[in-house]
Amino acid sequence: MQATQIMSQREAWKDRFAALEYLPKLWKLLWEAHPASVAGTIFLRVVGGLSPLGMLYAAKRLVDIIFQASKGQTADIGQMWLWVGVEFSLVVVSQIIGKAVDYLDLMVAERFSNRLALKIMKHAAALDLASFEDPAFHDRL
Repeated sequence: MQATQIMSQREAWKDRFAALEYLPKLWKLLWEAHPASVAGTIFLRVVGGLSPLGMLYAAKRLVDIIFQASKGQTADIGQMWLWVGVEFSLVVVSQIIGKAVDYLDLMVAERFSNRLALKIMKHAAALDLASFEDPAFHDRL
């Protein structure tokens, strides 16, 4: 039983990797649907991916200030509040970026869906009536 399960997992992975050959076509269709939204979502995802690094650095600075104060050294309270503000600002910006990415993804999906439906309709309009009576054609469509 394990051998057949391993074989089916291998087949599944082969199918997944085979599907990657369609990725360039998909990217082309998405780009044609709405280039500004695709570019915007890529940019915002990169910036959103970097924001945890900024939050980590701000948290490090806060911990350093608190550690200094725990050792009895004088800690700059103004500096501490500055880093608290930076941390809070980065969290807010990260949330806004997340919402903007969701919105742009929705825009791309809507435009992509509409564009694909139009392509299908144009192709269907070019076909003869006999094609629509063929069940195999409906399966392919």
